[in-house]
Amino acid sequence: MIMSCCNQTHPFDRFDVKGTWQPHKLRCLIVGENPGGSESTYFYDTPESYEDDPVDVRDALLKNLFKEELLSSATLEAFQKAGFLFDHAIRCPISKKEFRAELVKEPEHLRETVAHAPIIWVMGNWACKAVANVTDVFPKRKYPLSESPYSWEIDKFFISAYLTKRRYEWNNTKESWPRIFSAFAQFARRRGASPG
Repeated sequence: MIMSCCNQTHPFDRFDVKGTWQPHKLRCLIVGENPGGSESTYFYDTPESYEDDPVDVRDALLKNLFKEELLSSATLEAFQKAGFLFDHAIRCPISKKEFRAELVKEPEHLRETVAHAPIIWVMGNWACKAVANVTDVFPKRKYPLSESPYSWEIDKFFISAYLTKRRYEWNNTKESWPRIFSAFAQFARRRGASPG
């Protein structure tokens, strides 16, 4: 289905995320910024090999959630089985230079999942803006996501920078990802998450 917002089919729909990857019991919604440009590989486009995963955020999430014992294996199937769902603040396949504030002003596609998910990991400032626009529980403010402690907790929300290798190198802090995942694992366990 071609969407009027970007004149393209959203990868979320093209990969039938709701029908194929929606967990039976949602334990954690992870909200990223956007799926990248139209040439980018989508999060739910199963890789040929998880060892050499071309999608930075998927590679980081699967391997580190498995390392933190929140997944039974570092695969999309284990991610789904454990109750995780990944979505974007902006579903349009656009480049970062095409981001516009109006794209996160009314992200209706997030409203229901944000309302019902017991844990929500919000990655990046665009995701923060989108989530703040669908719930009153999440404060509208800018978070210093590239500064220590690299993550924040507010109610059922865990907040961090968007995880990409470029971001990892830009932060120039090798300890940031392990600290973020360790903090998330502790947060998730306190809220009752366990491997599915």
